[in-house]
Amino acid sequence: ELKSLPEPDLAGLREALAMAAEATDADRTFHANQLEVERLTRETTDLHSHIAGAPSDMDSCARLRVPANATIRSYRERLDSFKRAIKDEEDKITAAKKTAEAIHAELVRLQRLGQLPTDEALRQSREHRDHGWTLVLADWKGGGTQEELIAGLPLDQAFPLTVQKADGIVDQLRFEAEAVAQAEEKRAQLGDLAVQTDASRTKSTEIQGDWDACLKAWDAEWSDCGIRPLSPLEMEEWRTNWTDFRDRLGKLRSAEEALKQKAQQIKQAKKSLAAVLGQSEEKAFSLLFAAAKKLVQDGEQSKG
Repeated sequence: ELKSLPEPDLAGLREALAMAAEATDADRTFHANQLEVERLTRETTDLHSHIAGAPSDMDSCARLRVPANATIRSYRERLDSFKRAIKDEEDKITAAKKTAEAIHAELVRLQRLGQLPTDEALRQSREHRDHGWTLVLADWKGGGTQEELIAGLPLDQAFPLTVQKADGIVDQLRFEAEAVAQAEEKRAQLGDLAVQTDASRTKSTEIQGDWDACLKAWDAEWSDCGIRPLSPLEMEEWRTNWTDFRDRLGKLRSAEEALKQKAQQIKQAKKSLAAVLGQSEEKAFSLLFAAAKKLVQDGEQSKG
C-alpha cells in the first residue's frame, strides 16, 4: 500500500512533519503549562480576595491607579506628626491641670493661717499706744489724768497692754509676710498656667484643623481607585497585597497566553497531519505525528 502512495503525498507528509516538529515541544510541555495556569489561577484568586474594596474583575483591579508607596509613606509621616503634636498639647493641658490643683491646695493651706491685720489696724494700735504713753508721762509728772486708756483698767495695767498689742501686730505681720508672698506667687502661677492652657488648646485646635485637611487630601488620593482608604499604615499593607496580586495576575496572563499559543500551534500541526493522513483531528498529536513519521520512513525505505 505504501508503495502505491504517489510522491506528492510523501512530500505533503514531510511538510506536515516539518511543521509538526516545531509543535513537539509545545505538546510535550502543554500539560505542565496547564498545571501552572491552574496553580497561578488559584493563587491569584486567593490574593485578590484579600484586597478589601477591590473591583471584582481581576483585570480591572490590576489596572487601579494606586498611589505610590512614597505618597502613602508621606501621608503616614504627616498624620503621625499631627497626632504626636496634638498629644503633646493634651499632655501639657493635663500637666497644667494637675499643677493648678496642687497650687489650689497650697493656697487653701495658706489661707488657713488666718486673715492678716491691715496697715490701718497697725496705725491705730500705734496711735493708741502713743496716746497711752502721753498719759503715762502726764501721770508721772504728777499732773494726773482722769482718762482711761482701756476702760475699767488702771493706767499702769492698760499701757503695757497697748504696747503688747502693737508689738503683737508687728510680729504677726512679720511672721506671716512670707505666707502672703507665697500666696501671691501661687496666684501668679495660676494665671500663668491659665494662659499656657489656653495657648495649648488654641494650638491643639489648629493642629486638628491641619489633621482634618490632611485626611481629606488622603481620601482624594484614592478617588481614582474608587476606594475609601483606611489609615496610611493599613493602606501600605493593602498596597503590598495589591502589588503581589497584580504581579501574580501578570504571570497568570502570560502563562495563559503561552498556553493559548501552544494550543494553537498544536491544533495547526494536528490539522496538517490529519489532512495528509486522512485521519481525525481529534486524535492525539503524538499519535498523528508518529503515524506520519512512520509513513515517511516506510515510503523512503520502499523507494530504496
